[in-house]
Amino acid sequence: MSGNDILLDTNILLYFLEGDKDVRKFFFDYNPSISFIVELEILSSPELSENDKLNIQQLLTQVTILSYTDKLKQAILDIRAAKRMKLPDAIIAATAITSSIPLVTADSAFKNIKSLNTVFYSPGENE
Repeated sequence: MSGNDILLDTNILLYFLEGDKDVRKFFFDYNPSISFIVELEILSSPELSENDKLNIQQLLTQVTILSYTDKLKQAILDIRAAKRMKLPDAIIAATAITSSIPLVTADSAFKNIKSLNTVFYSPGENE
């Protein structure tokens, strides 16, 4: 992986879709990836209109979607055994760790994972 690779959490995609101009840099200045679970999370909201789904699907063509692997499974199990973390968050953290790329998130649930390289985003910070 190159030095510009990053893994985006679901909340970063949502901020982008909501028009947050500050998160644009993560899509245009880096090589963004997401975990397969982020794709599932973002597409499974029952409130999505057909237009929302089209916008999300267009956005997903701009990122690399990282799949489930046996290596990832073990990392997920290790994180869940060590931390009280929701399964989707453990999958996202494990994906970043096993891919050796930083996770970009606004979720403080990731703060206590020492082996995770995390970039915390605060919406509205630059306003």
